[in-house]
Amino acid sequence: MVSELKLDKKPFKKGSKYSQVIIDQARGMWLTSVPVSVIVEELGLNNSRIVYQWRDKFEWHLLKPPESVLLTTSREFNRIMSKEDKSKQDWFALDKMADLMLKLEKAEAFKRGEWVGTGRSPGVKNGQGGNKNKKRKKNDVSDITEADFKRVFEDILYPHQNIWIEAGENELTRRVRFILKSRQIGATFTFALEAFRTACLTGNDQIFLSSTVAQAEVFKSFIRVIAFEQFGVEIAGNPITLSNQAQLHFLSPNAFADSRSGDVYFDECFKTRNWKKMEGIAQPMATLSKFKKTYFSSPTAKSHEAYEIWDGSRYTNYHKDVVIDIEDHKALVRGRKDEDGIWRNVMTVHDAIELGWDLVDLDQLHMEMPDPALFAVTYECKFIDDADSVFKLNDLLNCGVERSLAWLDFDPDDDKPYGELPVTTGYDPAGEGDNASFVVLSKPEVREEKFRLFQSYNWRGIRAPRQCDRIEGVNSRYNIEYMEIDNTGPGIFVGDFVEDIFPQVVRITYNPDYKGRMVQKALSVIDEGRFEYDVDEDHDLPLHFLTVNLKYTDDGRITYRSSRNKLVGHGDKAWAIMHAFMCEKFNPGKARRFSFDVYP
Repeated sequence: MVSELKLDKKPFKKGSKYSQVIIDQARGMWLTSVPVSVIVEELGLNNSRIVYQWRDKFEWHLLKPPESVLLTTSREFNRIMSKEDKSKQDWFALDKMADLMLKLEKAEAFKRGEWVGTGRSPGVKNGQGGNKNKKRKKNDVSDITEADFKRVFEDILYPHQNIWIEAGENELTRRVRFILKSRQIGATFTFALEAFRTACLTGNDQIFLSSTVAQAEVFKSFIRVIAFEQFGVEIAGNPITLSNQAQLHFLSPNAFADSRSGDVYFDECFKTRNWKKMEGIAQPMATLSKFKKTYFSSPTAKSHEAYEIWDGSRYTNYHKDVVIDIEDHKALVRGRKDEDGIWRNVMTVHDAIELGWDLVDLDQLHMEMPDPALFAVTYECKFIDDADSVFKLNDLLNCGVERSLAWLDFDPDDDKPYGELPVTTGYDPAGEGDNASFVVLSKPEVREEKFRLFQSYNWRGIRAPRQCDRIEGVNSRYNIEYMEIDNTGPGIFVGDFVEDIFPQVVRITYNPDYKGRMVQKALSVIDEGRFEYDVDEDHDLPLHFLTVNLKYTDDGRITYRSSRNKLVGHGDKAWAIMHAFMCEKFNPGKARRFSFDVYP
């Protein structure tokens, strides 16, 4: 591909300005996924940093088409499969990704006009289907009836999913629904099916708002699979325009615009960044009485901007006599309409199982996620109360990016994922039975560059020599220029092993002064927008930072710590990242001054 471009390989002197022709050539190569190292070599650039500066300055990432979700998922599947020692969580993730890839493969096959499945003709369900297996035009839903959908709903939905559907059909509760749910109990699939039915039978537009492009693609894939498997209809387009002119829009913070109207679905709203802005644009889309709004999400922290809708305070702040009880689980599990007009429902994994859901083994889930607090957030609909946290949820959510769109110079499947470019690492070690975290971040060479969390490793119940074997494996894949380790407690013992692998490791014995510098450095980096993590790979990262609280020592000095019996372990991933940040002096280059007091 590079050879087909007519490149001007004329060398440039260091410090000279590049012509617009060179910039345009670099942009063309970048958009066709040519590695940055090749761009530098072919165009005779001084270094790779200039490419990233052009990318940010001219917003090339907005021109880059999204990478296939199937490709992204496949890469992650292969990465985990290649791990020598796979944990139970790894096997659980592989199972989920295999299921997702099957759905995505089917959706791609439908798009090509091919059939991938059990051999049953498209549109025939258990010997049914009638004339549904005839050849149709794409997006032709002209002869799909309400009876057809009734049959599908009866065949494939579980009781807890029917609770949501019935609330959307009831004139008293349909207008606004808010579902607080466990992860992986089929909410996205349920509402994809409901929306497709509404679009087919009423012609009303359907608008899906997701926290990431990948999640929006899952919505679209579900609809394509449902349409083909159940009705023999091939669905294509973005937005999808059905034969009755109903449109289905799939939006994310990276692809968002107003001027639409229809039924609105907010997917994973508690994980969406810039929520107020996004909801402010989307909320008027469902202004007309015939439309409905549906919020659904697993929880994060009470400080998220969507929480005021869930707890009713956005309404009760102006209606002081109204009380909305969100702690009455017995009432909420079956759904309840409150005085603010919102129908609320809480559906934990336990609730779904009690109602007849049989797709998980609860004991297995507990083994794979032994931290009770993280389990509570993920599966039991419990929010984190982060009022005392040093870090703020919205700031952390704003650091999230979609790796396939933003980090074109990083390939986790490569033997050298970041080439020979430097990285910084942090290590929060642990003794046997505790959780250890090791992280790899890009190492900024100038202030304008960012710390990017490339990989995070969690090692629980693994002895120090085995942890160090894994660090040695990481060291062979990355050009590690800095490694910092907590030398307190078990770190004293683990550090001796690490020095054999990386002699220049920085061993830190915690004290109030240094912990203050670590936290304030992290606050500075995050405040300046110089930290990024992959929202799909490290979706739980904000929870780790939210464990960090300000405390006072017995002699009155300020310090910071994470409670080991609260929230997510003891925030080990956050502390590991803060160690990695310390490769850079507190105020590099220029810019604002940050001051902090370690002693009162």
